[in-house]
Amino acid sequence: MRHSQGSALLLAALLLPGALWPVHARQAASQQAPPVIRSQITLVPIDVRVVGRDGLPVTDLTERDFTILEDGVPQEIRHFSSRPFTADAAAAAAAPPFRQSIQDDAAAPNRRVVLIVLGRGRHQAVSKYVDGLSRFVTGQLLPQDHVALMAWNRATDFTTDHAAIAAILARYREQHEKIESDLRSWFSGLRAVYASREIPPRIQARVDAVFDDAPELRPRALTPSASSDAGARAVAARVAADEIVRDEIAQAAEGGMLRDMRAEILAALSGMSFEEYVAQAPHILQDIGSLHAAIDYLRYLEGEKHLLFLTENGIDIPLLSGNQGLARIASDARIAVDIVQTGGVASAPPPRVVHSAQATRTVMQPAPSFAAVANQGFSVRDLRMIADVSGGHMMAFKTSAEAFTGIGNAMAFQYLLAYAPSRSAVDGRFRTIEIRTTRPGLNVQYRRGYFASPRIVPLDRRDFVTAGRMRAAAQYGDRIDHIKVDIDEAKPSGDGRTLDIVLKLNVARMSFTEAAGIRTASLDVSLYAVNSGRGRVGESLSRVDLRMTGDAYQRALKDGARVALRLPITAGPRQLKVVVYDYGADLLGTAVRRFGS
Repeated sequence: MRHSQGSALLLAALLLPGALWPVHARQAASQQAPPVIRSQITLVPIDVRVVGRDGLPVTDLTERDFTILEDGVPQEIRHFSSRPFTADAAAAAAAPPFRQSIQDDAAAPNRRVVLIVLGRGRHQAVSKYVDGLSRFVTGQLLPQDHVALMAWNRATDFTTDHAAIAAILARYREQHEKIESDLRSWFSGLRAVYASREIPPRIQARVDAVFDDAPELRPRALTPSASSDAGARAVAARVAADEIVRDEIAQAAEGGMLRDMRAEILAALSGMSFEEYVAQAPHILQDIGSLHAAIDYLRYLEGEKHLLFLTENGIDIPLLSGNQGLARIASDARIAVDIVQTGGVASAPPPRVVHSAQATRTVMQPAPSFAAVANQGFSVRDLRMIADVSGGHMMAFKTSAEAFTGIGNAMAFQYLLAYAPSRSAVDGRFRTIEIRTTRPGLNVQYRRGYFASPRIVPLDRRDFVTAGRMRAAAQYGDRIDHIKVDIDEAKPSGDGRTLDIVLKLNVARMSFTEAAGIRTASLDVSLYAVNSGRGRVGESLSRVDLRMTGDAYQRALKDGARVALRLPITAGPRQLKVVVYDYGADLLGTAVRRFGS
């Protein structure tokens, strides 16, 4: 965003804070951008959790017990400290742990930040993982620990009111298996491959009902977020589904159709029917998107950060690539991904009906196929890789009590190490970290690397959060309607150098403050204009204040609020995208206008 505050904000969003400590820093200010800290010398902090063979944290290690290597090169430890996390009821009333400024992480507060992500699938069943999670929240987290919950396409605020989170989990326990069954039925067949990913209103109403009794946690639509390879994953999943159904058609023809060797091999490797594959792939892609959104959610928080992910069968889709990129992003953001696999061991598939020209028959398989067992092995390995790279713990084929007790024990004590990299080049590459201990037989968990990028970090909390939310919305392909946005008008000026735009905004869910009879809402608005080659011909970021009297506010509730904007352009656009963000309500809205044929 040339000549605007937007460039600093988007750059700050892309360069994740928290991966490096600034030391001997200087502050720079300008009229166009908020104050920033530019680090001249950096320390790389590493949160280390060590567990013994008995599953309990090891608390008596010293600096001499650790060796750090970066890309295989030994590094000098410049900081060492250890800390037990202990209950502090007085700290439970503290404000949410957003970063207000750059601070010494060694003095970070005595609390953990835990974001629970309930992946798609069934998590209660026989082993009662939802009950175990509820006991973890109310019994193992400390009073001052902040926790938030994400499920389906909804997320809550962070809170120290653990009972409120447990109440949502109780409703989730009662409703989620029926909701999951309905979602699997809805997103099946060709609809799963080609239709919209939006949850239908009748099912969405039941999802919302799980969260509705906790208004103080502001449950709201999840801000979508996508990995850099999200589009490629979706295309690959569609191609794989096409090949599997092609092989099934050839088999049903029973000699009347030439077999396609590529389709036959892909179908055999997947070990799934077309229905099974297209039912699984969209749900897993949604879980991957949720995890990226969760990392964005946690990115700007301070303290010991954990992303606790429950997954029935993992997020590794047969025939598609793994999730190393996700693991590295979490590692760079100092977020430990703790994973609980709730689906147990692979079992025999349910009976399925096979139709042919001669007859319809039911096919039963008494044991899981070799492909199903192999795919589960690959999936568990992928989950373990994510946990290991990010410094978290992976719990597979465990009871709920074993899984959550193990994670809770590992979170109870932390070592904090830091080093100044011997190679200071800023090249954007992922630098691998290895920690060795002198004591054998220990399970040592730590982030396995970071991206060697310059850090430009705004000191303003709003800019932190706004940059991440708007970047995610700009990359998201579908419409976001937390705030309903319509483009009433978008036309080039007479000289063709600007685009005159009028937006209509639904104000019903916006966050207004009131003083002297005037209601005010502050919005951030991004405009992106692209040409036919997808090149940008104009973009801007502006902050818009809506100020209304009581009567004007009532009219806006009925008819919407109109905002006029002007976007400088370098050529005629083929498409305009608008992103509106209300920081006070933490809600987004997007709209797209296409020009010409």
